[in-house]
Amino acid sequence: MIKTTEPNLRAAVSEAAFSILEVMIAAGILVVAVSGLYALYSASLAELNAASHAAVVQANLQTRLDSLKNLGWADVTDTSVISTLLASPITSTKANLPSIDSETISAYPIAIPAISGSSLAASGTSAYFTVTRTGSATATPTITGSTIDVSGSATNAPLQINYHVSMLWTTGGRQHTREISGIISQSGSP
Repeated sequence: MIKTTEPNLRAAVSEAAFSILEVMIAAGILVVAVSGLYALYSASLAELNAASHAAVVQANLQTRLDSLKNLGWADVTDTSVISTLLASPITSTKANLPSIDSETISAYPIAIPAISGSSLAASGTSAYFTVTRTGSATATPTITGSTIDVSGSATNAPLQINYHVSMLWTTGGRQHTREISGIISQSGSP
């Protein structure tokens, strides 16, 4: 009787060892799969957060451009008025973004290509002025360039100005930037 049970015992031990090996391999595969899902989940959350911030920044840029459009022509060409506008933070900027590194408003001439055989020359591409606020929302903006002379006595005073508004911010250790532009004319919308 002992002889007949001994082979069965060996077979049972062999099958049990084989089952443990199968379970260990399955557990290893499961750990790799769960780790991959966790990494995918973390990356997805980071991208979702960055996309949320980009949407807030885009709305803030549109708000800044609309604020410029609501100014009178004399104010929209005055660097001190633009500096004051930039010094006041947008409400959603403070609440929804971790950090706005810089915010810039630049005024450019409207690009007019040179026409061959005509007295019209190409307009320049350098900015009339740039106003930048760097750092905290309470930082004083810096001005590069000067107020545009739009008085009646000014020669070649612009009738339209191309404004660029941009924001630079940091999320997840990466810097992002967005820009919006619009044309503002002396007589209203172009």
